[in-house]
Amino acid sequence: MQYRAHMFLGGIMDQAALYGPIVEARDVVESYLRNRVVVAGWRLKLSEASRQFVALGEEALDADMKALGGRIDLLAKSDLTETDLARTVSADLERLLVEVRVPGLPKPEDDDWAF
Repeated sequence: MQYRAHMFLGGIMDQAALYGPIVEARDVVESYLRNRVVVAGWRLKLSEASRQFVALGEEALDADMKALGGRIDLLAKSDLTETDLARTVSADLERLLVEVRVPGLPKPEDDDWAF
């Protein structure tokens, strides 16, 4: 999958809009996959992240982003014990996170990490 991590919202590139749903969904999925910890309100968090990914995908005409939102929604409606689906979502979120850069924050490859 190739995500377009550069969303154009209102004519302005806004990668920061992706950061919130990525963090929320990864928190739920990784907490469960790594430690079998169920985050309070996990269904609501996944449902909201799904809604945001679908909306961002529609605005950017990004079918892969919309599909990710659909998979997150399936996970929210199922059970976290659907580990194949959870692992797929986790891998998708990790790939997307690598592409997203919040404006003003240094990149890992930057020499200067000053803010």
